[in-house]
Amino acid sequence: MITVVKKKFHLKYYLYINSKGVIQNNTFKIIRYSNFVGTKKPSFFFHKKCKTVLINLEKEEEVLWKDIKNNTRNEIRRGLNGGLIFNIDVDVKEFVDFYNHFAIEKGLAILTIDDCKKYGNNLRITGVALDGKFCVMHAYVCDMDESIVTLLYSASLRLNKDIDSKMIGISNRFSHYQDMLYFKKEGFSLYDWGGIYDGDEDLAQMGIAKFKKSFGGEIKAIDVFYSLGYSILSILK
Repeated sequence: MITVVKKKFHLKYYLYINSKGVIQNNTFKIIRYSNFVGTKKPSFFFHKKCKTVLINLEKEEEVLWKDIKNNTRNEIRRGLNGGLIFNIDVDVKEFVDFYNHFAIEKGLAILTIDDCKKYGNNLRITGVALDGKFCVMHAYVCDMDESIVTLLYSASLRLNKDIDSKMIGISNRFSHYQDMLYFKKEGFSLYDWGGIYDGDEDLAQMGIAKFKKSFGGEIKAIDVFYSLGYSILSILK
């Protein structure tokens, strides 16, 4: 289980990831359980069913490769032959700067270095460089106890008009595949895509879900519980 303590408007809130049991059951505290896997559910908490895609990293590398759809495999091959450099130790500050440029263009909330450091040694940041410049970065939360690595943040230069967007797409697929192989070698059993959209109205999110599913894996329902305080805090800007 991963425990992360954050603040918003000077209010402290708790994130419990992959929890097998109730850590805090006080409805009036600001708490969220992500991917709750315990049998005893938190009392008087809001409950939401979500979906994610899980890749079984215990499979042989050849099987993982065969599970990937043909078009995605072709893009990864182009990345392998295209001079891309995979990096497993991206600096946090460099990631935050890179991510925030992407976030501003997408209208997403920006990150701070402190946001990332809250995850401590459980945070891993990878990236892919083209011609000596990063074009894709991924941040993961790594639960060593449960042997699960979960995608937390993803950013790229695909919105940069001076860069070939097709090459960025190739770089992103190449990067995710290299991430999987890296975490497999590190001994992790599951690669969690960090959730997928299950609706049919948001075309952009449907495209992202299709992208994630193209790597194979199993679609799994997950349980999220959050307190009244977390519910209120999450809608405040």
